[in-house]
Amino acid sequence: MPGSTDVASNDDLENRVRRLEMTVQSLLQTQPRNQQTADALPWWERIAGTFHGDEEYRQAMSIAASIRRDQKPEDESL
Repeated sequence: MPGSTDVASNDDLENRVRRLEMTVQSLLQTQPRNQQTADALPWWERIAGTFHGDEEYRQAMSIAASIRRDQKPEDESL
């Protein structure tokens, strides 16, 4: 079309920005409270102790240690 451009009109852009702002506001309202606070514990502190006394976890760590030992070079000075 002669004279047409691919540039969106200001009204279109304003409507898109308004919808984005509403979406962000909605997401912020549904986000769990503890994730919104700046002093929330880091994830690794929130899950600390989760596997305490778990036999499967102990076995998995034992197997992982065994694999690491098997892959360790004989002479570490190389």
